[in-house]
Amino acid sequence: RVLASLVVVTLVSWYAFLVQRQDESKAESGGSFLLIFAFVSLVVAFLMTSAHENHFYLATVLLIILLAKFGGRVFSLALHGTLIIQFVNIYLLYFNDYVANYLRGGYGLGTRTILAVISVFFFILIAKEMLSVIFTSQKVEQEL
Repeated sequence: RVLASLVVVTLVSWYAFLVQRQDESKAESGGSFLLIFAFVSLVVAFLMTSAHENHFYLATVLLIILLAKFGGRVFSLALHGTLIIQFVNIYLLYFNDYVANYLRGGYGLGTRTILAVISVFFFILIAKEMLSVIFTSQKVEQEL
């Protein structure tokens, strides 16, 4: 826990520094804050809770806003893949209808492991795209 906490605080501080340095104008549209909060909600949920499906809710809501503005194919694929995995996890773990009960038999440890690996891959793609937003846009605040 201590190591994960240190990594999260370091990553969040580094990302906030990069966003602030990129946008020295400090326009009042809130774009920098949106980027930082989206990154924080993604990193904390992923690293501190081992990508538990319920903890990505805030990140997905904020990332959908970013997708509307900066949505390339990779970012869109990774975010939509994350949303699908999130839905599958929540549906098969918590719902109690005929379809969920039928499919739950095939939702064992092997399937969950595969989805976890895919989730890690999507996390890396999303984080990469969030970094590229900082380095490719001239003014983050003006973009948002």
